[in-house]
Amino acid sequence: MKRIVLLSTLLALATVTVMAQQTTRPTVVKPTAVKNTPAPVLKAPEPSKGIVTTPPPPSTPTNPPPAPAPAPAQSSTVVEYKLTKVRVRITTGRDNKESPSEVYTKFSLPEQYASSYCAFAQWNMQNEMPVNDYIEVGLNKHANANLSLISTKLTMSNPEQLKTGGKDILLSDIQKYGGRLMIKYYPHLFTDAWRIENVTLMLEFRDKNDNLHPVHGSKTLSFANAKTFLNAGNERYLICEVGTDLSAMVSYTKN
Repeated sequence: MKRIVLLSTLLALATVTVMAQQTTRPTVVKPTAVKNTPAPVLKAPEPSKGIVTTPPPPSTPTNPPPAPAPAPAQSSTVVEYKLTKVRVRITTGRDNKESPSEVYTKFSLPEQYASSYCAFAQWNMQNEMPVNDYIEVGLNKHANANLSLISTKLTMSNPEQLKTGGKDILLSDIQKYGGRLMIKYYPHLFTDAWRIENVTLMLEFRDKNDNLHPVHGSKTLSFANAKTFLNAGNERYLICEVGTDLSAMVSYTKN
């Protein structure tokens, strides 16, 4: 009996000892494995139902516009139109020009520019010009002239001088300087007078190929303000001035 009790006591003591050792042993914590989470995949939004999307057309390279054609070269030659013909129509009023009284007519550039240019003139016109009628006369071109026009009329105190240069009168010259028509009266007697109602000047401009100027080829200028009496006194000259715009400007008398 004692042996049984002793054996039970020893077993109990051994059991307590083992349990005490288990409670005092440190606990080993195993590391937790961390799993790598893959990055989320972004999905394109799905098109709405019922809407059809059309992909844009492929881009086509744009060709630059062609360069404009060069302008045709303009000729540097300026077409010149020179004065080729001058005619004068004189309308007589109630007092006629008697025969053999003389009329001297000249067209030129204004006096301050005329020395190096030609002139168009007609003189020794002695025919009668009846009352209320007209006479038309063509003027001749004179270049490099140096003339003294002698007259037998007692009223002509000094010979009429015609001195000109050699240059042609161009349309551009008149458009720059103007022009001057002079009508000079030499009455046969001191008592003779001549009534003028109107003077018409006709100019013609042509190029070297004899073509008329497209605008001013044939120009007619009427000097309605040329009404005057010419006599042997202070009114011997009638001057009609042409403007640079080829217009009939003023008319006046002088001695």
